[in-house]
Formats: sequence, structure tokens, C-alpha cells
Amino acid sequence: LMLIPVYFLWRFKTGLLKPVLIGTVRMIIQLFLIGAYLRFLFEWNNPFINFLWVIIMVGVAAETALTRTRLKRGILMIPISIGFFVTVVLVGLYFLGFVLKLDNIFSAQYFIPIFGILMGNMLSSNVVALNAYYSGLKREQQLYRYLLGNGATRTEAQAPFIKQAIIKSFSPLIANIAVMGLV
Repeated sequence: LMLIPVYFLWRFKTGLLKPVLIGTVRMIIQLFLIGAYLRFLFEWNNPFINFLWVIIMVGVAAETALTRTRLKRGILMIPISIGFFVTVVLVGLYFLGFVLKLDNIFSAQYFIPIFGILMGNMLSSNVVALNAYYSGLKREQQLYRYLLGNGATRTEAQAPFIKQAIIKSFSPLIANIAVMGLV
């Protein structure tokens, strides 16, 4: 199936042929490795190992978010990791326990894929939100300083940037929700 987009990338000389081929090879290798480790996680079916895997996913997601946003790792790695972890655990356990009503919410066959899907969706939204927030602050430094200089608290001065980040990160999610029943 990759021959079709590869042909058009080559035909129209987009400059994307090499990155797409490299990305495809990486994806194949990653999917092979995912299949291998999921086999063992499902066989072991141990809640501690499952949570350890979630911690690894959180670390990878936080690292990816920081890489994609080009933000400082030293300052933001811990807060972003904590945010990912708390959110994925709360939403994941709610979904497994109350929505699916599983007898064993820590069963690897549900626990790992659900947490992985949540982490992937959170990663995309968080990258958009972080980019919007920090680029807005950088672009509108004068507005931020003006608000602070006129007596606004840090929270009040950051509010317009937070609002914009929320709007930009939630817009694709709302669009997906709106068509979910159709797809």
C-alpha cells in the first residue's frame, strides 16, 4: 500500500520521499517490537509490570512532547510526566472500571491497549496545547508584561494564552467527536 503515496511523493518531487521511506522502515521495526513485548506483557498479566509499562509510556510521551515542542527538558520533564501519568491513570481506570465494568481492571489485554490509546491521544493534544501556549507567550510578551504591570496576577496574565491553547488543542478533538458516530 505504501507504493501509492511513494509514487506521488516521487512523481511530484515533494522532497518527502526519503523521510517517508525512513519513517516506514522505523514503523515496521517498532510494530514488530511492540508485538514482541505485548506478547510477553499479556502472558505475564501482572499489575505491577503493567503499571511499570505505563510509566515507561509516560516517559516516552513526555520526551516526545518536549522534543516536538522544543521546550526545555530540565524544567518541564517532571511536570509534563506527572500530568500525563495522573490523567492517563484516572481516565484509564475510570474507563476500565466504570465504562467496561471489567472484573479485573488490571488485565493486560485491556489495561495496556487502553492506556496506550489514551496516551497517544493525550500526546497529540498536549503538543498542540504546549505549542500554542508557549508560542503565544513568546509572540505576545508585551501583552503579558502589560497585564502584569497593571496589577494582574500571573494566573490572570496567563489566562488569554491558556484559553488559546485550550481552544487549539480541543478543536480537533471536538471535530473527531462530532463525526465519531459516522465513522
